[in-house]
Amino acid sequence: MRIYNDPAQRNVEKITNQLTGMPDIDMAVNAAKSVLEEINRLRLPKELVFILCGPGGNGGDGFALAILLARQGVAVKAVLCAGKPKAETTVRLYSETLRLGIPVADVSTDYAEIKNEIRDASMVVDCVFGIGNKRPLDEACANLFQVVNNSNATRLAVDVPSGVCSDSGLVLENAFKADLTVCLIGLKPASVYKTSKSAFGRILTTDAGQSSEALSRAVNTWTMDRRLIGELLPRRKPDSYKGTFGKLTMIAGSRHFRGAASIAAMGGYLAGAGLVDIISDTEALNTASVLCPEAIFTDISDVQAVERSIAKATTILIGCGMESGKRTKSIVTGLIRTFKGTLILDAESLNSIMDDPNILHERPGSTIITPHLGEFSRLTGLSVKEILNDRITAAQNFAVSTGVITVLKSENTVIALPNCTNFVDLGGSTGLAKAASGDLLAGLIAGFVAGGAPAEDAAKLGVLTHTEASKYTEKEFGIYSMTATDVAKHVPHVLASASNTF
Repeated sequence: MRIYNDPAQRNVEKITNQLTGMPDIDMAVNAAKSVLEEINRLRLPKELVFILCGPGGNGGDGFALAILLARQGVAVKAVLCAGKPKAETTVRLYSETLRLGIPVADVSTDYAEIKNEIRDASMVVDCVFGIGNKRPLDEACANLFQVVNNSNATRLAVDVPSGVCSDSGLVLENAFKADLTVCLIGLKPASVYKTSKSAFGRILTTDAGQSSEALSRAVNTWTMDRRLIGELLPRRKPDSYKGTFGKLTMIAGSRHFRGAASIAAMGGYLAGAGLVDIISDTEALNTASVLCPEAIFTDISDVQAVERSIAKATTILIGCGMESGKRTKSIVTGLIRTFKGTLILDAESLNSIMDDPNILHERPGSTIITPHLGEFSRLTGLSVKEILNDRITAAQNFAVSTGVITVLKSENTVIALPNCTNFVDLGGSTGLAKAASGDLLAGLIAGFVAGGAPAEDAAKLGVLTHTEASKYTEKEFGIYSMTATDVAKHVPHVLASASNTF
């Protein structure tokens, strides 16, 4: 499904205006009509409806809804929750509300009265901030939300529950707790993020009367779900052999992180790579020979053997479990500049270029990076807080500026492509928050590339397979005890299920 962050939603409205000449006031009325359609369709209680209105565009939608309800004979009362209207359209609709004799109260002066009356409401509609909420709630508004949240009224939010930041997913204390939310135009980032989705209650979407062309032109972000795995998995021909599915070289692991190479290699084979060659220190290779005996093993101190492995590779993954130092940095920068196949950079390989991420412009082939928030912060110079304010835009900007596919890992991983297209994973088990989960993910992505998937498809396949396997694992082991090795064991279940759809 489509996701619209703040800039994208405003762009929809701008394009609709350009294409149709539709004025802002008609957009507000259309939005209100679409909300009313859902209210009527779901037969929500309308004996006494309170509509909480803010000073901006969301408040305008609220006043328009109050007018429509009043015309249906519904007892409705509007409440100013953040002062008098400021946006031009909202001012006009507020004036029309007053002209029609619809009662309007102000929380700053009439709080006690509102508090008593709202307890009898059958439904309370939140039209205070919408996508524009980027500041703490003032005391009066927070207190009113607390009363509403503890009432028996049905709570409906229009677009985004107030107190929830649409782009970051931050949920403020005393935010409006919706039973259901009608997202105008489409889903919002916060409506799919695991940290904030519950604040929306049941989620409905409506185009709010916007131009279909505008909806298509403005969107660049979509959700992903398991159905995509079956669509993207490379089909295997009957006469295939191991060379058909590429040679994946992994430069991974070290004396202190011996298991990383094994888990990444396991991921590569599980995703379909024909051959996996692990280049690492002797200690890590000894471990890998036990944990992943299918692999080929090359000692990193054998320069000629390393060069041969790289020369034959169709895909290279570097960084999992490597230690920092001149050797790592030299190998990483050399591969960035010379390797013409697909290069996947994870963990220490990303830290080794944090002082000069522009080196990625020198890549002669496709590149996928798989940073967690801390690594991405070091790469971009943004704080983790700044990234989380709008992780989609942060990942997109880096992908576009460097030309690399960016897999920004978090509870809702974002995949950003250099063509300005983004995908958001709906999230797996919280049991993934353990060491080596990232090694398995990097190995899966690399394995899908080696097995024949285009780089952008491999990134999606890797993330989705990892997510779905974690759900199987949680059911068997629970979130506390599951490990990356356990998750790897459930990858075959995910891919077998997906391949049954061929």
